[in-house]
Amino acid sequence: KENTEFKQDLGGEFEGIGAQLGLKDNHIIVIAPLKGTPAQKAGIRSGDFILKVNDEETVSWTIPQAVNKIRGPRGSTVILTILHDNTQKPLDLSIVRDTILVPSVESWVKTAGEIIEVSGIPEVVSLAPRGKVAYLRLTRFGDHTNEDWTKAVSEIASALGPNGTVKGLIFDLRNNPGGYLDGSVFIASEFVKSGVVVSQVNSDGTKQDYKVNRDGKLLGVPLVVLVNKGSASAAEIVAGALRDYKRGTLVGETTFGKGSVQTPQELSGGASLHVTTGKWLLPKGDSISKKGIVPDIEVKMDDMEASRDAQLAKAIEVLLQ
Repeated sequence: KENTEFKQDLGGEFEGIGAQLGLKDNHIIVIAPLKGTPAQKAGIRSGDFILKVNDEETVSWTIPQAVNKIRGPRGSTVILTILHDNTQKPLDLSIVRDTILVPSVESWVKTAGEIIEVSGIPEVVSLAPRGKVAYLRLTRFGDHTNEDWTKAVSEIASALGPNGTVKGLIFDLRNNPGGYLDGSVFIASEFVKSGVVVSQVNSDGTKQDYKVNRDGKLLGVPLVVLVNKGSASAAEIVAGALRDYKRGTLVGETTFGKGSVQTPQELSGGASLHVTTGKWLLPKGDSISKKGIVPDIEVKMDDMEASRDAQLAKAIEVLLQ
């Protein structure tokens, strides 16, 4: 069952509440609620600790155990006892499960005045006459990500042509929990001309370099990368590579800090075991584990209103000012 759920995640469809989970200090934590899902609508945030599921304490649970308890048929209800980051009073949330469909890529080209998420920030809206910005959001590195990404990039590249008014690209990796390693190399290769994207140092001491493997279409585009504490794993690899090659400005919050290599081992009956077999190192040799990646420009997001995405606003400012 756990292996089936893992594969469903990477394929982009499952039944549950729509929250990516992790472990922090041996506690179940929300890496990211997915946009538009029951989890987000109920008020679940990145960094929330899940203390109980249907009144069962989660102490000593593994992530697969938590996933098994939280997921369930569409229309059924689960009660989570959560603790928001930086608060001390637990909160019970009753959440109705649904079918979760997660597109891996979202893209658009707009002026600042057309972007709903910053419409409540007049100083950003006033930048509209300076030109348009392109936006690419990647939600995961899954089964169809490369295909979806290539289609979106082709459209963005056309808008970025010499006759266009687009001033640059915002690449949004916020709340991206990661996925396939080869997907991170594919995406990074869109922006970086050559070199090592990430190195895998195995538990036996051997090292394998993963290098840029294709000719990207966005090599010279002015770039701002959005990250937060929900950016993990493969998302951190991409953000770290873009930082190390000085390819773009990172804006947002320190990332999650998941830098371990987990290798799935298929077992009989459709099961699999995910074994930690090494760690990832960024191009300059830094490890992601536990400390994460610190952005160039820090912008906190404690309570994001629909019309006041301060991190997106800062990214627009960087490109248009």
